[in-house]
Amino acid sequence: MTQALQLIDTPLTFTELSRGEITADPTIFGDVVLARKDTPASYHLAVVVDDALQGISLVTRGEDLMPATHLHRLLQHLLSLPVPRWHHHRLITDESGKRLAKRDDARSPPQPARGWLDAGASARGVGNSDLVKTSLFCGGLCGKPVSTMHSTAVSIFNDVIGPVMRGPSSSHCAAALRIGRLARDLMEGEISEVLVEFDRAGSLPTTHESQGSDMGLFGGLLGWDADDERLPNSAQALADAGIKLRIETVDVGDPHPNTYRLTLKNTRETHTLIAISTGGGMIEVIEIDGVPLHMDGGYHETLIWESGCDFSRIQE
Repeated sequence: MTQALQLIDTPLTFTELSRGEITADPTIFGDVVLARKDTPASYHLAVVVDDALQGISLVTRGEDLMPATHLHRLLQHLLSLPVPRWHHHRLITDESGKRLAKRDDARSPPQPARGWLDAGASARGVGNSDLVKTSLFCGGLCGKPVSTMHSTAVSIFNDVIGPVMRGPSSSHCAAALRIGRLARDLMEGEISEVLVEFDRAGSLPTTHESQGSDMGLFGGLLGWDADDERLPNSAQALADAGIKLRIETVDVGDPHPNTYRLTLKNTRETHTLIAISTGGGMIEVIEIDGVPLHMDGGYHETLIWESGCDFSRIQE
């Protein structure tokens, strides 16, 4: 550790979304084993390199891993890797307050885990309700008055072992499928045409086919699960379902490299959806029909279209 620190000219910092900029202190771990005969690469080394290779810009994980971020920031500097942002959420616990952990053979709870719902409630204004959130769309938008987006929540073990899925990459396959599933819900399961657009400067124009993004997205549009054995044939299945598909590369300057722009049509309506893959099969819908929002698939959500709303009268 002493030799590594001698290679640093200025203090290292990182951004934690809930706390702002933090000065890294890698010494809190002391000397760290990065590899040995029975473990070619430690968690610390593997996760830093993997995040860089996948173009991850936001790392979301439990607050118990906050100390590790100080060390990861040092490794990124020494390896000349890009620096993402971090969000460390409260630990997910059961009804008794016990932390859910793989080491204790924990299982996904039938009800929302404590801390998962709490964090979502404070950030999204769900209050003391269940996993249903209502978003009110304003500004003269047309279309059906109500659309229900069903939960496609990832497993609480997703950060540890990754999603159960088919395909070579969770950031491409599983994430794209979840985006497709939400898009299908937006259209109430009836899709006749889909336009998929990728920004030319992003990662998807050159990887969407080889890394399984197409396979996952098409499967999601068909309503399939991430481990469905039919996924390798999802392109043909989409065509057999009578859904016309176009994939285009555009110059729009999307800030995130894994951005999906979808235009969806059926006989009644047209909607647009913009979403990003944030890593490990996790996603975020950032815009629907030109209206900015945040939707990560962890909640059943009801969207209401309304025209002529006065935003000043809407209370969160």
